[in-house]
Amino acid sequence: MTYEWLCAGCDNGDERTLAAHWEELQPAWEARLEALDQPPDEATFSIVHRTDETPEWSAQATLVFPGDVVVEEPEALSPQSVLEALVNRLSRRLDEMQDWPDEKVQRRRGLHRIVPFLERARTVGRMQEFAAFLRPILGSFAPYARRELALHEMEGDVEEGEFEVDELLDETLLHAWDHFERRRPSLPLDAWLAGIIGQVLEEQMRGASRPHVSLDEPAAAEESRRPVDDEASREGWIEGAVVSKDIELGELLPDRPSPDVWEQLDPDRREAGLNRMLSRLKRGQRQSLLLSAVHGLEPAEIAAIQGEGVSAGQAQAAVDAGRDALARLIDQQEIWTEFQEEFERTRRDPRQRHT
Repeated sequence: MTYEWLCAGCDNGDERTLAAHWEELQPAWEARLEALDQPPDEATFSIVHRTDETPEWSAQATLVFPGDVVVEEPEALSPQSVLEALVNRLSRRLDEMQDWPDEKVQRRRGLHRIVPFLERARTVGRMQEFAAFLRPILGSFAPYARRELALHEMEGDVEEGEFEVDELLDETLLHAWDHFERRRPSLPLDAWLAGIIGQVLEEQMRGASRPHVSLDEPAAAEESRRPVDDEASREGWIEGAVVSKDIELGELLPDRPSPDVWEQLDPDRREAGLNRMLSRLKRGQRQSLLLSAVHGLEPAEIAAIQGEGVSAGQAQAAVDAGRDALARLIDQQEIWTEFQEEFERTRRDPRQRHT
């Protein structure tokens, strides 16, 4: 598998030392990963060197598995020892991992482990470390962000191609940094992030987005800096949006068999068809259904995202209404005919998409 490596405060000699030591440690580490049922979906490793602190070296790692989240942050006196400490800690955590019957529930439980690391990084003003911890978690929202963008484009709220998934996730990460200290402790991390994605989209529709500023600029620009701006990070967002698992119709309607015509569609047509049907739901119903069925959020968490005045009962009602409305749409033969005609038209001329 591939890893995202970040190194702050390291000179060329340090980087060569770390690369050489990683080559020594990697075979045993990879063998340990291969023994697991599934490798991590996301993996970010950071090495930080601060000459004004003791110990001078620290390391951070976030591994996002289908059924769990593993986070570690050792400190040491040298680059070799901090890297070795990081691998040893992660290896012990992998040994403790178990198979869980509900991966979605267990993964959500695992998210609470990352919060203390984020709190510490935010308190001391270490934006790069904050981003390194949060980026793999936020990367798992790429399919959700991509679908929300597509639906807003279909509804005419955002011009097609005006706002890309990587830009949306960049802006979400910056908002998370700016507002983390005001986050409600009772609101789970993934629910909070989903709410920020919605806020960023609303700001984009109002034309209120911020300029893109590099994290590597001087400290005086701290408040305006963006915690993700390097090319490798942006490519990572895009890759996540492409390879992450698409939403399946069965996740939204688990007790209902898919129509025969649906089973005959290729993946691209299925995704386009599902987007088309979801775009016909009321926005609150659609958001509630997706957050509940795909991300496993509870009604109270969905209500917290949707703002004051929305109760858990209303959020659950929106989930049920969205599911019922989607089921009715699937039963309408004309929607399949209309979708087929649009697909053939846009296949011949992509410029006619959404018209």
